[in-house]
Amino acid sequence: MNRSILGRAAFSAAVVLALGFGAREAFALSPALAAARPPVCHYNWECQDWCDRAYGPGTRVGVCDTGCYCYFPE
Repeated sequence: MNRSILGRAAFSAAVVLALGFGAREAFALSPALAAARPPVCHYNWECQDWCDRAYGPGTRVGVCDTGCYCYFPE
């Protein structure tokens, strides 16, 4: 009897992990989320171009650090 309980628990855990992995992949591949995510940049002008397209020209300052970040101008 203990084997069937452990077997059901292991199967349930595997199903939960598979569903979690599938949901994560579905969100990662979502076109709307991919379009809203800031791009990886190498230069500040690349990031500024993305910020201008996303928020309107001159409304944010794009800074390329470990990723593209758009700040309000001071």
